[in-house]
Amino acid sequence: DAEVTRTGRWANAWWPEAVCLLAAIALEVTGSRLQTYGETAASTSSRTALAAFAYFHVGLTLFRFLLFRWAWRLALWCWFLWRVSRLELRLIPGHPDRAGGLGPLEGVHERFTPLVAAMSVLLSASLAESISTGTLVATAIYPWLAAVLLLDGVLFLGPLLVFTDKLWAARTKGVAKYMSLASAYVTEFEAKWTNGGVAGEPLLGTADIQSLADLANAVSIANGMRWITAGPRLLAMMTMAAAVPLAPLLLFQYPLADLAQ
Repeated sequence: DAEVTRTGRWANAWWPEAVCLLAAIALEVTGSRLQTYGETAASTSSRTALAAFAYFHVGLTLFRFLLFRWAWRLALWCWFLWRVSRLELRLIPGHPDRAGGLGPLEGVHERFTPLVAAMSVLLSASLAESISTGTLVATAIYPWLAAVLLLDGVLFLGPLLVFTDKLWAARTKGVAKYMSLASAYVTEFEAKWTNGGVAGEPLLGTADIQSLADLANAVSIANGMRWITAGPRLLAMMTMAAAVPLAPLLLFQYPLADLAQ
């Protein structure tokens, strides 16, 4: 609770927003900026138009502010995860989320999916401009797709690795405990039922068999405990958000008519 309160104060503070805005304005005033979309030879003649002025001096400044703001919030979230990972966590190997009880963190990272899609949209626009002007071949999208997937993995899944050592230790200890419990139960189960059963107690409908199945399921959950709190759902969402905005670039290499056939 203390870590949540401390991080909440930083997230709701006004000065990081002001710093991000001042940094964006400073880049515009000093002229220090990266290559931006629309700066090809075909568009230089319209740089004095009102639309170009609004784009290069207003839109890009707002874009940089949002970029710095997201970078700050992502850094703050990474700091929070690291602080939590240093606590004495009581991870439960038999928890159904297969992450020792840290499963809700996966839901938080699902909130980053729109940001992943936005990054891919920007990259897709940049590649489309480069391909259309002939400065880049269409087949170059495949290395870029691999690069963006790697970058998204580092930015949005990498912070979860701070719990890997604790998850692995909890899994090792938990499997040993559940195996010991299973051995004791199975020994008593066989001693009771494989030697003719108990006089006067019917085998049909006994709760011992159901308990044995439940124990096997618990052992399976502990044995399948993940070393990262990212499950298949989060991985699929991140991959789709990164790949789908780049899919229209395939039209440069494969015409729509060929794809329809």
